[in-house]
Amino acid sequence: WIPLLFGSQIDKQYEFIKKKPIVPYLQTYLTNIYKIINKEDNFVGNSTNIINFSKSIKLFKLLNELREIQQEKYNLLPVYQIQQFFHSFPEYHYETKVRQNK
Repeated sequence: WIPLLFGSQIDKQYEFIKKKPIVPYLQTYLTNIYKIINKEDNFVGNSTNIINFSKSIKLFKLLNELREIQQEKYNLLPVYQIQQFFHSFPEYHYETKVRQNK
């Protein structure tokens, strides 16, 4: 999707990022999805009957890349100190907080 959005030159940094498994930086993906959906025209030119398939292809490639990243297996080891830290917080109940704010 990088060449589609930013031209044919691909950064060496992007090549490094493409190596998997990675934990994607979601803000980048969400920003690109937003740009594709809201900044690109749905139709080609001034026409209302010729669909801009380029927009659909860009969006598909971006979402497909995210899906591929989700399919990767991560070999993560549990860190018990971090687990204990998070378990030490009191339990949060969204519904209770909403009722309290009314």
